[in-house]
Amino acid sequence: MPQSHLAVPAVGFLTVAQSDSLGWTGGYLLLNSQGRPLEFHCTLPVRPSRAHEILYGRTFRSHLIQDVLAPPLLRQGKTPPLLLCTDLEELLGFEGAGIEIPVGQILDGSSLQATCDQACAVPLPSAGFLRVFPGREDQVRSIIDQFRDLVDWSEPLMRIREAIREAQSHAVLRAA
Repeated sequence: MPQSHLAVPAVGFLTVAQSDSLGWTGGYLLLNSQGRPLEFHCTLPVRPSRAHEILYGRTFRSHLIQDVLAPPLLRQGKTPPLLLCTDLEELLGFEGAGIEIPVGQILDGSSLQATCDQACAVPLPSAGFLRVFPGREDQVRSIIDQFRDLVDWSEPLMRIREAIREAQSHAVLRAA
């Protein structure tokens, strides 16, 4: 069977970038165990109206991330990830909403102290922690072990934000 038909172990990274001028854009990057990209997807910028913000109130941000931006990105992925990593607390709710794979929020040590206790945190290889749903710690540790070559787990989120900025700068240039 050709290599392209075999399941490749992948970890997904999802984040959202907000621009005052362009709106909210989601990005999703799937990496193999060496940290190389398998897929990248991003949404078109979403510019909610002020009425939208008012009607959703304090739940506006979580609605935009959980209901508007993240679902289409995950559906676009062709490679199923073993783990979904994010820097957004709002995406932790995905696992409670029936997503099959574990979801983890990447935190540094100081953020960990402010957001959760050590019980829900899995240490990452170089630094930081992955905040996970209670009961998923052993499964997540096992997945992280498969990705030993991925040293900096927050770096893929920076790649996504940079790719979004690059795409947005080209969109602005074309519009001008």
